[in-house]
Amino acid sequence: MARYDHIDFVPPQGVREACMRGVALHEQGVTGDGIDDDTVAWARRLARGERVTAAKARKMARFFGRNQRFAAEPKDSPAWASWQLWGGHAGDAWSEKLVAQMDAADEASATASEVAQPAAAEPRTAFRARVPMLTDYLSESGGLAMYFVTFGGATDESPTHDVRVADGVTLTFYADGRLFALSVDDARRVVGEDIVTAATDPALQCE
Repeated sequence: MARYDHIDFVPPQGVREACMRGVALHEQGVTGDGIDDDTVAWARRLARGERVTAAKARKMARFFGRNQRFAAEPKDSPAWASWQLWGGHAGDAWSEKLVAQMDAADEASATASEVAQPAAAEPRTAFRARVPMLTDYLSESGGLAMYFVTFGGATDESPTHDVRVADGVTLTFYADGRLFALSVDDARRVVGEDIVTAATDPALQCE
């Protein structure tokens, strides 16, 4: 219950006294055969001042929420005895308080978990530069052509077609004439180290 370390689960005196009354009534046979053994066992524990568990506190609150009528029953009735075994009026108020505190702690923990989620990784830098590429299948006239090349990045334009220029390297050509390499490493394989170095120089970047 580390999340609830700040919550006091020790039963207050009013709860202890109600449970003691309930246990006494049970031992006198007032509760009848319908009472659950676990209810009596917990009443004895609370009467001794033992801490309640988070699950039991929520169960208590549910009991009181369903059985408010028990509080008005005759004091020699099974319903009244059951009401006492669960802590009586003091148990009603106490369990409600505990549940409110636990719910607040749960909400705070959930919020903290959301905040603690690792931030999305920054997108890899995509370098764009005008670099020469000797290729006879990129222009109608062939020969030396100028293309925008993005290293390591993607684009929002729709490709016109892909061309496999080396083993494991496919370049995508777009309708506006720009050429996008899959990665810096692939670009080095296609256009050479010197061109890639120049193309990724911030001083040579262009829109």
